[in-house]
Amino acid sequence: MNWRLFIATLFLAGCGAPESDETAIHNPERGLWQDRQGAVELVLVQTFGREDGPVEEILSGPVHGAVDDDGNLYLLDRSSGAERLVAFAPDGTVRWTVDAQGEAPGELNRAMSLGLHRDRLWIGNRSGARLDAFDLAGVYQRSLTLEPIGVSFGAFISGFPSDGTMAIGLLKRDGYGARTALLSLEGDQVELLDSTSFDHTGDAEVYPGFLVGASQGVVHDRLVVAHSYRYEYTILDDSLQTARVITREGIAGWPPAQFNHTRGSTAMGTLGWNFQPLPLANGRWLGGAVRADVGSREDWIALREADAEVAYKRVVDLFSPDGRLLWTWDHAALEEAGMDRVLTTDGRDGLYAVTTDPSPSVGLFRLHLSEE
Repeated sequence: MNWRLFIATLFLAGCGAPESDETAIHNPERGLWQDRQGAVELVLVQTFGREDGPVEEILSGPVHGAVDDDGNLYLLDRSSGAERLVAFAPDGTVRWTVDAQGEAPGELNRAMSLGLHRDRLWIGNRSGARLDAFDLAGVYQRSLTLEPIGVSFGAFISGFPSDGTMAIGLLKRDGYGARTALLSLEGDQVELLDSTSFDHTGDAEVYPGFLVGASQGVVHDRLVVAHSYRYEYTILDDSLQTARVITREGIAGWPPAQFNHTRGSTAMGTLGWNFQPLPLANGRWLGGAVRADVGSREDWIALREADAEVAYKRVVDLFSPDGRLLWTWDHAALEEAGMDRVLTTDGRDGLYAVTTDPSPSVGLFRLHLSEE
């Protein structure tokens, strides 16, 4: 595996600064660029899915996304009791859909994740812990079962650290925590290349201390794991050892342990505190948090026990390659931009996010940085 570890350069105020070799980065509440008016802007440039269009263009609940080099957007769209894979052209028109429901290879059954590698779309199905591959025309190609490596529960696709290699997140079956595994996609049968486990660090009576699947991501060949019950990212090196830990101040409130069951699975923020890290240009990446808007743990538990509605607030953070907080959007700023939850990025300046419109839609938001 050829992972590049912290080789990008951080540009601040037009001047280059070498990346820090610190193993722990603790950020303040505000980003380094926060006081520069207009330094960072989000602009909505395209919408996918509409309420009054053809039936194939009507989205029910987009939960995961991927985008290719030509700007085609692929969404895993979920409704009550059904799901589909839908491909949009850059202009917002639907190219094709896959909606076969069932447990056979190529059929969707509680699909949990979506990833794009080379010219293949990979879907992680809960049923049988199986990975299904489709080409970019929506034609089923092959399946890989994870049973040979001892996985009997659906895996979450985290990303592709190197050519022909997939990273997946798994529940740690022998206790609270998570497992990260690297798989080879080259053969007819899945091959486990390496793995590591993270022990529980939170409240075992609530949920594991580490999130699984949507809490892991690949950022410029680096595997990054998000913690659950505190704002923290762990960046791993090519041997899956901790290379750097990223934290920041100013994140208060309790994580929404029931979030996955009340709002649907999302790429950024499921079952806990942190967002899946997503890559941008020049080594930068997105992180962030979602938490319950309550005063204390006791208030949160009382609302859960009463089956009452809990309000959640989001924060999206822009990080430098070495984990310095450059900019942050609080809940009010995201609402003003029309952005609800981020599904994926194009690895450059494009963020694909569910919009705040009443009818489900996904928007392409361009990130403009005046520092460059």
